[in-house]
Amino acid sequence: MCLVCEKLSLDQRPGPPPRTNPRTPHMQLDQIAPPVMRERLIELGRQLEGVRLGRSGVSVPESAAFLLDPALAQNGPSEAFMTPGEFAHVHAVRDGSLHMNLPRNVLETVYAAGWGEQHPVAGHFGFPDTIAMIYGPRTEDEFAVVAKLLRVSHTFATGNWSRNQ
Repeated sequence: MCLVCEKLSLDQRPGPPPRTNPRTPHMQLDQIAPPVMRERLIELGRQLEGVRLGRSGVSVPESAAFLLDPALAQNGPSEAFMTPGEFAHVHAVRDGSLHMNLPRNVLETVYAAGWGEQHPVAGHFGFPDTIAMIYGPRTEDEFAVVAKLLRVSHTFATGNWSRNQ
């Protein structure tokens, strides 16, 4: 059963967007998430169906990648992954943001509400255009939004996201 398949709506993220590095490695430079928020996101991702933590195929070594079991990943579209099985990763403590693949209609909502930005390599060098940076959560309310987006990314990767949502 899909827990996040309702039409996604997001409130506007409070305040100005954080500064980010416009190149790779694509990092959030200020408004850093508290380390406890990062740890909670890692725990949430670990609990998603068919997910194991591993090393990212595209991010710095300190990142924690969310890797989907190949049997589930085969049901998802190729644009749901950065590398085989990797649908998202959370960056190191000094950053706290995430990169994740999201459906295009969700990306429009995310960008319009100020929760993230397109990754600089999205749509280039063989990467899908569905990779976004989601800014690290600073508060409980922001954590709830980022957690919801991580669940959407997982749902997208499993092939359970309807294009009509």
